[in-house]
Amino acid sequence: MLYAYLFWNSITLTSGQTDAAIEADIADLSKRFKEGGIPSLARRVAVLSRDPRLSIYLLIDPQGLPMAGNLNKVPDLKDAGEGWKEFEFVRITNNFEEKHAARAKTFTLPQGFYLLVGRDVEEFHKFSEVIFNSMVYGLGMTVLFGLVGGVIVSRNFTRRIDSINRTSSDIMAGDLSRRIPVRGSGDEIDQLGINLNKMLSRIESLMNGMRDVTDNIAHDLRSPINRVRNKLEVTLMKPASPEDYKKIIQETIAEADELLAVFNALLSVAQLEAGARDIQKEMLDIVDLTKQAVEFMEPVGEEIGARFDLDLPEAPLLMKVAQPLMSQALINLIDNAIKYGSSDETVISVGLTKSKNTLIIYVADNGPGIPPSDMSRVTERFVRLDASRNRPGSGLGLSLVSAIAQSHGGKLRLKQNLPQGLKAEIVLTLDA
Repeated sequence: MLYAYLFWNSITLTSGQTDAAIEADIADLSKRFKEGGIPSLARRVAVLSRDPRLSIYLLIDPQGLPMAGNLNKVPDLKDAGEGWKEFEFVRITNNFEEKHAARAKTFTLPQGFYLLVGRDVEEFHKFSEVIFNSMVYGLGMTVLFGLVGGVIVSRNFTRRIDSINRTSSDIMAGDLSRRIPVRGSGDEIDQLGINLNKMLSRIESLMNGMRDVTDNIAHDLRSPINRVRNKLEVTLMKPASPEDYKKIIQETIAEADELLAVFNALLSVAQLEAGARDIQKEMLDIVDLTKQAVEFMEPVGEEIGARFDLDLPEAPLLMKVAQPLMSQALINLIDNAIKYGSSDETVISVGLTKSKNTLIIYVADNGPGIPPSDMSRVTERFVRLDASRNRPGSGLGLSLVSAIAQSHGGKLRLKQNLPQGLKAEIVLTLDA
């Protein structure tokens, strides 16, 4: 369509210029005829005929004899519409006779005189032919290169899609370590590959986490369940008083409560990490929320002589949070600090720091801390370090805090509390 438009526009422009030149000659000759009649017209035609340009003139008298012009006789005219005539004539160029095409208008004047005014359009026809051939060859080259380019792009695209399909097939067969190859060109296929690889990494991480959780459940929960079973079996094997039965039942209920607490915590972590739990956030004062968590845990701390050191701002600090979850996270961190604080005098530091759009809620203790090599492990489910095996707990506390922080668009960060102890920080974005 573009080539057709260019061809039509070029031919129309050139043809229009030719017709305009003929109309200008006709206007000039008409003026001379009106001013001086046939004699003045004949003189003007004779003058214009001597011009070597492409104009064509012929004035015929009533007897049919040429009076002036550069044609010897009236040519064989063909009607071209709207008063225009087309014909061929012989032009002598460099002593050679050539047939040229012409376009003209004719007029019958008073007393039987006849006038023809035209223009040689042979060059115009050659120009049109050159333009047409150029358009055809250009269109052919465009189609050729378009097809070649299309085949190359299509094969390249198909190869990359095939690579994604092969990788997907391997992953569906069970090889979660496979990743989609990325060229590094930054195009749409690369962006798709990068996003799919991130998704696959996340899926692999969740699958590995599920496998680890299953192993840890089998390892850590088998002992309390066996303990409950053994107690009940021993009780049934020997005579026992109602008081003994009551005591065993109470101990069994306590063990069952601990198991239920573990499973509830595990379920909460799984729901938060999967985004399946509906979190209702509301605008709350984080300072007041932190104070309430400290007040709730103070009686537990007083039992071991723990001292709380608060560093909270006086002004309210509002943020959208889920109140039950954030309170649970703070209580878990404070509970850990109470459990693993110094055996001499437990000092628990709780505070808030704010910089630009980041809010950090921290809980620090003065206990033995965590070795740097284990910092990344302790937030995993059911992970308990050897030093804490003899203390109560399930190894889900920090996992739950981490999941709660992530559900609020933040993260849990652990670091050494100098000179000793552990400092746990919930890092939140105020815009979240």
